[in-house]
Amino acid sequence: MNLARHLGLSVYKPLHLAGRALFIPRFDREVKDGQVIRYGQESAASFCGLTGFGSAPTHNEMCRRLAQVATDPVAELAEYVRRDMANVALGNKDNHGRNTAVQRRPDGTIGLTPLFDFAPMWLHPDGIARKMRWDRDDGGSPDWSSAITQAAKAGQVDRDLLVARIRPMAAPLADVYTAAIGMGIDEQQYLKPIAHALDRVRAQVERL
Repeated sequence: MNLARHLGLSVYKPLHLAGRALFIPRFDREVKDGQVIRYGQESAASFCGLTGFGSAPTHNEMCRRLAQVATDPVAELAEYVRRDMANVALGNKDNHGRNTAVQRRPDGTIGLTPLFDFAPMWLHPDGIARKMRWDRDDGGSPDWSSAITQAAKAGQVDRDLLVARIRPMAAPLADVYTAAIGMGIDEQQYLKPIAHALDRVRAQVERL
């Protein structure tokens, strides 16, 4: 999560370690004046009208629906694309329909929840594959220019506005390797195996 924060993604409060498990403080509710206030929230699968444990929409469908309800469609779509870039760059392949959610926030605005379930799932022994993909140019390592075009078309927003919000991610991507080492992440075990994917994403963002 610290690397996600470094990349400028929307991240909630610091994780809480309990035994061998890491927990994100709940962002779907708060206690105020002794009462629990719950915020409306839906997973990507439910938001797109899908049922079943393994159901997942395409990124295109998620972008289309997100733009329809988001208070700031351009900002939310840019955040959505940048999260997918971070997933690919840092090896989080477990992007099923319950790992993304939309929320009506305390101030009444609607958009993506803070990031959650963001982990280096390439380490999983079962070899998890990307579940949510773009309709075109996504063989596991997307063509990001195409992905942005698809997101803009699905959400009916100006592509140039998306690019303007996504391009600044190039700078933190360029030094995320150094930042990770500074956070104590082992270079040989965790960083070198994803170096190629990271460089590929960074190079494409720089060319936008």
